[in-house]
Amino acid sequence: MSMLPYTVAIPQADIDDLYARLARVRWTNELPDAGTAYGVDLASIKRLVTYWQHGYDWRIWEAKLNAYPQFTTTIDGETVHFLHIRSHVENALPLLVIHGWPRSVFDYLTVIDPLVDPRSRRRSYDGRGFLSHQPLTLPERGGARSYAGNGKAGFARC
Repeated sequence: MSMLPYTVAIPQADIDDLYARLARVRWTNELPDAGTAYGVDLASIKRLVTYWQHGYDWRIWEAKLNAYPQFTTTIDGETVHFLHIRSHVENALPLLVIHGWPRSVFDYLTVIDPLVDPRSRRRSYDGRGFLSHQPLTLPERGGARSYAGNGKAGFARC
């Protein structure tokens, strides 16, 4: 299995296109007294769209992800994106961290550094750390379209 280095680099034209599409949203009418019985309420969706237009900084999150070594590989014909981080602790235990839907690798960014270098924060119960020079690996389960770009919906087998 080959590991190919990977860097997230979302073209500015794609981000601009998203902003333009969000600006053109045609809002539907909400069913009276439906609440969330038929999905997310209109006010929540409008707040989310406003956040994506004016509050979310793509480049900050791109940089946070790119601060760690990333790779892609192919498993059962599917492109899998993952972070592969080596521990600073010798003889630490290897750790594979996997997320489920609707989570993503972004949910684990705050735990990477303490896991890779537990001595800088809090030691594990045996003092060895959780990782070894074998890496902490965080595979990204592709969704409708992962940023690794395979363009397929999900995985046939998980």
